[in-house]
Amino acid sequence: MTTPQPAAVNVASRVAAMAEKTNLSVFGVIENMSYYLLPDNSRDYIFGKDGGKMLAKQINARFLGQIPLRMKIREYADSGKSLFKESDDNQVAEAYRAIAAGISGTF
Repeated sequence: MTTPQPAAVNVASRVAAMAEKTNLSVFGVIENMSYYLLPDNSRDYIFGKDGGKMLAKQINARFLGQIPLRMKIREYADSGKSLFKESDDNQVAEAYRAIAAGISGTF
């Protein structure tokens, strides 16, 4: 997992290299806080764009998806609520579903 900005991608790249040295494989890359979803459903790339995609290419791993920067994600996680069962934020839930489908489709 990484965030889009170059400093975070650099750190995640070093972690992937360390994993390789210890005979662990990287299954894929998920980009967190990828964009802020505006009320008109357009995206504001606050931390840059596509760092996770670049990292996946660099380390030869699958890019699994992007998770937007949304306060509801933190609020639901902190309270133990399920975004899938209790939230009306379908776009966030769909981002998680797409990542899960990408993971489960590979087994």
